[in-house]
Amino acid sequence: MQIALIVEDDSSLAQTLKVSLQKEGLRVVIAQNFKIAINLINQYKFDLVILDRLLPDGDGIDLVEELLDINHQTRVLMLTTKSETIHRIKGLKLGVDEYLSKPFSHQELMLRIKNLLAKQKIYLPEVISCGEIVLFPKTCSLIVDGHWNKIRPRESQILACLIYHQGFVVTDEVLLDFVWGHTGNFPSHSSISVYIRRIRMALGLKSSRLETVRGVGYRLS
Repeated sequence: MQIALIVEDDSSLAQTLKVSLQKEGLRVVIAQNFKIAINLINQYKFDLVILDRLLPDGDGIDLVEELLDINHQTRVLMLTTKSETIHRIKGLKLGVDEYLSKPFSHQELMLRIKNLLAKQKIYLPEVISCGEIVLFPKTCSLIVDGHWNKIRPRESQILACLIYHQGFVVTDEVLLDFVWGHTGNFPSHSSISVYIRRIRMALGLKSSRLETVRGVGYRLS
């Protein structure tokens, strides 16, 4: 059963959305504020998050990056009263899949949700390796020289791409297409360097095998 999170401080609206999603066969959890939402996304692997932009204790958009670092396959639909283009662009860059302005049509909301949940997921095999580096992409588990580690989903996707192309230079563009191409929402190139740094930390003594080819990309030797 797919599970959805509704992050909305309007309890009446949240309950209405919950009933509608349950009728579609989803399990539904509600968070009334930013703090509760953070706790929930660290406990559950959500298929869908319906997120209010304006929360009583924070900006809903700040949840998006942390949410998608934990589970990059989560679909995000943001409810907002803000119509300025700059806010929508910021959200789309971070990984918001859909925007819907309040007030909205219930029928339109349900159609958008069905479309989001029908989007194709990335497929990866159970295990791939490069020498002593063994990655289990679906569980984001990494074994290096017999030592087990857990990495974030996007780091797992990037490392998978590097393992597939081991020995060859992989450009930022290839990484962006491999990891974020199914969403159409791409992070900045500087964000990739952050993920690469985290991967090197996870590789430990084998970090030197992940080379930066200046001005071109990265290579896992």
